[in-house]
Amino acid sequence: MVKSFSDAIRLCIWLILAFGCFTCTSLQTAQESPQEKEIYIPIRALSFEVDALKQIYLIDNNNDLIKRNLDGSLQYVYGNNRNGPIEYIDVMNPLQTLVFYKEFQALRILDRTLDELLEINLPDLGFNKVPCVASSSDNGIWIFDQDEQQLIKIDQRLKQVIKSDQLDQVFQRSIMPIHIKEYKNKVYLLDESRTSFYVFDNFAEYIGEIKVKDEVKGMDSARLAYLSVNGHLVSMEPNFPDLNLTVLNKLGEIDLSQVRMGKIVQDLQLLLYEDHLLIKNQEF
Repeated sequence: MVKSFSDAIRLCIWLILAFGCFTCTSLQTAQESPQEKEIYIPIRALSFEVDALKQIYLIDNNNDLIKRNLDGSLQYVYGNNRNGPIEYIDVMNPLQTLVFYKEFQALRILDRTLDELLEINLPDLGFNKVPCVASSSDNGIWIFDQDEQQLIKIDQRLKQVIKSDQLDQVFQRSIMPIHIKEYKNKVYLLDESRTSFYVFDNFAEYIGEIKVKDEVKGMDSARLAYLSVNGHLVSMEPNFPDLNLTVLNKLGEIDLSQVRMGKIVQDLQLLLYEDHLLIKNQEF
């Protein structure tokens, strides 16, 4: 009886140790070999943005703005067809979304539930030809006045608080930026050639020009990243004062005949196809 009891105890101890070793080995293997995860969101959308909280904003084929969680679940929908098609959305501030209607030169500022906070008609402020806009870190709005060739910031009271020199005099030619992005106290204007960024400080003083090797197809509103026409997803970090670029992430070529838009967000790769959004969670 004693011998049987002792054998049983030893058997139990052996099983506990064996299970512990197996569990540790399994965890170590899982940590060393993380599995890539994919999320498939069925949707027909024209474009999308991702904010700092990894919430996704899509402009669908009906011109509705749709906000979803990273798992694809629906949060909120904003619809407004009175101002024509949505040209651009800026989600730098997750609590305040900027919507730009270029055709009608109109802006709408939405809260985190996509309810309207403010309507802005740019002609009422004296701006009749604005090709692009962006949010500023202090809840203002950057605009480019095409007629006056100036980068301008307006505050929450819609007053002009910062204005650049007239850039046609600086460059000895008129420019037509197609995208504005504020990033780390600098403001970047993407030229219509899609191969150059004009860089300004946060007081709209011109610093210099950054050229990129690949022609830029689409920009990201929440970080300094772009999709090139060659199908490369690139996130970058400018170096000052020499104005060269450090490429942080650059993914292999993407078939742009199938992909409408792509973005890099930390460990996420997001690709928008004709009928779905594909999200890949991986280490780059």
